[in-house]
Amino acid sequence: MAGTAPVAHTTENEIKFLNELGMFTGIAETKETLLEGYIAGAMQRSDWGAMDRTKVLHHARTLHAQQVRPT
Repeated sequence: MAGTAPVAHTTENEIKFLNELGMFTGIAETKETLLEGYIAGAMQRSDWGAMDRTKVLHHARTLHAQQVRPT
């Protein structure tokens, strides 16, 4: 739409992305491996826009821990 500002990617959007990570791809990597890559990349990220960096990284690390030690 012309003349409208783009909608910022939110913390909730990113958490949903993390929850679904690896579900819709044809790649062989495990969710654990994908989360490790995400966390490593996120540590280098400088622009988090409208996202809460602390919440997103905490969620990613929690999901990763669940993959390493399933409950």
